[in-house]
Amino acid sequence: MLENLTQQERQKIVSLGRECSVSAGDVIIEEGAEGTSFYLLLSGRVDVSKKGVTIAEVGEGAILGEMCLFNDNVRVSGLTPLN
Repeated sequence: MLENLTQQERQKIVSLGRECSVSAGDVIIEEGAEGTSFYLLLSGRVDVSKKGVTIAEVGEGAILGEMCLFNDNVRVSGLTPLN
């Protein structure tokens, strides 16, 4: 998603964000909830779920939750960090 941006454009996006830490098992995004932001996973692994079923496991470098920005601010899946 970000690979076609210039370094300056990437830096601008980074400057708008903030770093946060979460614990394993915490729900980062709840399916169906309102959302106005997305996440870039800097480290660790996250389960992506749909209707309570894990559909993917993603790691470092993954962009998560961005679909709400294109889908009337509705989260289309859930995210939970792994150990």
